[in-house]
Amino acid sequence: MGLFSAKVERRGRGESKKLIRFVQQLSEVEVQVGFFDAENTRKAAANEYGVVDENVPERSFMRPVFKQAQGRAMRRFAGTLSRSLANPKAAMLVVGDVVREQIQQNIEDWPADNAPATVRKKGFNKGLIETGDMHNAVQVRARKR
Repeated sequence: MGLFSAKVERRGRGESKKLIRFVQQLSEVEVQVGFFDAENTRKAAANEYGVVDENVPERSFMRPVFKQAQGRAMRRFAGTLSRSLANPKAAMLVVGDVVREQIQQNIEDWPADNAPATVRKKGFNKGLIETGDMHNAVQVRARKR
């Protein structure tokens, strides 16, 4: 499932060849957003899906991101389109940044749902934040397919 799709209609000559080439180049760029180090990938997966044996509840902070970020990503992408026609990778990084920001926002906004023992250990009650490492580890990558 992609973040968004678009239809391009050709209505004359002018810049249309440049736009068609840009759209073709977009399909050659892959953007990945998430955790790319082992420790934060493990923490994110444990929180996203829960770990029964470790009493970690499911806290789905990533799965809703695409629906949450779709409109904002399209608006930001469209806003940078005229400046990005020569650089499809830069245009796709704009979309990735929106997704990264939404993941980080979901981490920040997660309700205070820690068990009392966890609150005592951490010293505060933020469900998805302990050290801030996972929040800060969300990254965006773009590469050729």
